[in-house]
Amino acid sequence: MREELELPLEEETAALQSQLTLLEETGGPARAAAQHRMQAVLGLHREGLAEMLAIVRDAGDEPAGSLLPRFAANPRVRSLLLLHGLDPQDTAPRRGPSAEWTVQGIPGSSGR
Repeated sequence: MREELELPLEEETAALQSQLTLLEETGGPARAAAQHRMQAVLGLHREGLAEMLAIVRDAGDEPAGSLLPRFAANPRVRSLLLLHGLDPQDTAPRRGPSAEWTVQGIPGSSGR
């Protein structure tokens, strides 16, 4: 799925590093707020990925097709996938109006 991204991974990484450097130079409340948001996003990803690994480990030798229902049943993993437009209950990535953000910022959630 890498081919769908606009920039190669190396260029994306360099662009992100450049933006982070600018943020570091900015300082003040904007920097603190951005760092807090970044830590929250990274925490969400870390926890979701850890749970995905646990699901894969628990599946053992079961067919890979058994993983998607388990991903969909796990609220943290499902939210992480939906955040990136990937619905484990759908074979196509979510795009356009079906991927609108809710009050809480998680696609597909009720906003509560």
